[in-house]
Order: sequence, then structure tokens, then C-alpha cells
Amino acid sequence: MSDDDIIDLVRNNEEGASEGVAYLLYNRHIATIKYFVWRYFGSLDFLDDLTREFYLYFYKNDWHYLRGFRRESIFKTWLSRVAMTFFLNERKKMIDKNKKTIYIGSNISREGCDEIWNPYDDGEERNMYRVIVMEAISKLKNKDQHFIVIKTLQGYKSDDIAKMLIEKDKKEGNVRMYAGKEVELDANYVNTSRMRAMAELEKIAKQIEKEWDYENN
Repeated sequence: MSDDDIIDLVRNNEEGASEGVAYLLYNRHIATIKYFVWRYFGSLDFLDDLTREFYLYFYKNDWHYLRGFRRESIFKTWLSRVAMTFFLNERKKMIDKNKKTIYIGSNISREGCDEIWNPYDDGEERNMYRVIVMEAISKLKNKDQHFIVIKTLQGYKSDDIAKMLIEKDKKEGNVRMYAGKEVELDANYVNTSRMRAMAELEKIAKQIEKEWDYENN
């Protein structure tokens, strides 16, 4: 069944429409979704959740957005434009999930902590700051630091993040060694990694701001 055939099921309220759309997103065009998730989030850790949210985005209001596909281009091209806007908006919203925000700056506390605050109030300046922060996070090269920062933004405590890292290592078959001893993954490790990530993010964010200033001048 072609993409257009499935869209016709939706438009005609025929049986199998929901399953057809799920097939388009979870199978036929999953590569497109993976591309934008990776582009805007820097990893595929949230792929399942974001794909589900993307499906629900179409499902709401009786498939209103899918009915708006006018076939002026192939479905994949249209889907790419919609996905780009959707995932960019989801990235901006993530910062405030569970009231967790992040502050990159020289005034950040160097003590181990579970909450990282953004000092900016609501408004255009804060929205710009959000974009810079998420862009900086996506550029973190250290996988642990990237994982820890993202999970902190999702509202998880250091103890919980340490447990997630342990489970992640088990699944991937990783054994961490330092000076001949196995590294203990605990809250202290998470806090230390987070502080190092903050220092690195500050450098990256400053570079991003310089690049933006250069492009706008």
C-alpha cells in the first residue's frame, strides 16, 4: 500500500487508517524521524517517546494535519517539513519539563547538585537561551555527560541517573576501569560528571553565540 493509499484511508475514515499511519511513522519513514530526532536532540535516547508524540500530534483532531496534505510534493518531503517543525518545538519545550532548566555561566555552583537553574525570565531572551543551551548539549562529545545532562533536565535525581548508567552499561556490555579498578557509578560520579559537563557547555555556548553574532553582522 502506497503512502497516498494510506492517506486516502485517513481522509475517507476507512478501517485501518490508524494502523496505516502507525506503519508510515514506525516503519516506512522511521529513518526520516530518526534523522530529525538525532539532529535536534543529539541522540536517539528519546526516539520511542518522540515518535509516539509525533503520532499523537497527527491523531489529534481527527487526523486534521494529515488531511492537510495536498500532494503538492511526495509525502516524504511533506513529512520532513512537518517533522522538522515538530521536533524543534519539542526540543524547546524539553528544557522546562518538570520545571528543570539549565544555566550555563560562570556563576554556576560547583557543588554536586540535582537542580540546575536558568536565571532568565520568560520572554524572547529566554527562548533564545533555550536554543543555545540545547544546541550546546547536542555538541557534548562525552556520552556520559550528555546522558546525565539530559536526564537531569527530565527531572531525574543523581541516584536514579547512576542506576540508569549501570543498566545502560549492562545492556551494552561495558566495564569501566580506572587505575586497574572498576569505576563505581554512584551519585558522586553523576555529580562530578555534571559539573564537568557544565564547564564544557559554557565553552560550547560561548562559541555558538560568537558564530551567531558573526552570521548576523
